Amino acid sequence: MAPTPSTSASAPAAPPDVADPSDIAPSPLDEPAQPTVDSQGDVGEGPSATLEPSPSDTPTVPSATPSDEVVPSPASPSPAGADVELSYLAWNAGPSDVEASGYAAVYEEGGTCTLVLTKGGTTVSAAVDGTSDVTTTSCGGLAIPHDQLSSGTWQAVLRYESPTTTGTSKPREVVVP
Repeated sequence: MAPTPSTSASAPAAPPDVADPSDIAPSPLDEPAQPTVDSQGDVGEGPSATLEPSPSDTPTVPSATPSDEVVPSPASPSPAGADVELSYLAWNAGPSDVEASGYAAVYEEGGTCTLVLTKGGTTVSAAVDGTSDVTTTSCGGLAIPHDQLSSGTWQAVLRYESPTTTGTSKPREVVVP
């Protein structure tokens, strides 16, 4: 009778020169080799290659000495610029004066609107408080009476100034009869 093959439920026996893997402690060599770079820039793998820090790998911390410190100046900030428009300028014969109005393209209270008229070496001016409007600061009701003016062509500008804002319109001309 022929021998019948037998089946066994146990795992096949390991060859005598190989130990059971569960009896061996893990080793750093069992981990996959990671690429490394040595100080000459050569790439290697595993524990035989050494990774030395390069100057770019070393963090640098700036040293603060009293001479390096920047101390802000206590000076107040300069006022911001604003567009100013001289929208109305005319000689008014009734009250006999030069009248003007305009606005500054800033919404705020506390500014002053000044109409400045110049002819030759003569300068005259009139000022009113600016009034905040929907989106601007209105400069209305400016007038310089005839007794301060001589006949001829005058250059006019409207200036706006507040603690935070300043601006000057483009010059325009007005004729005083």
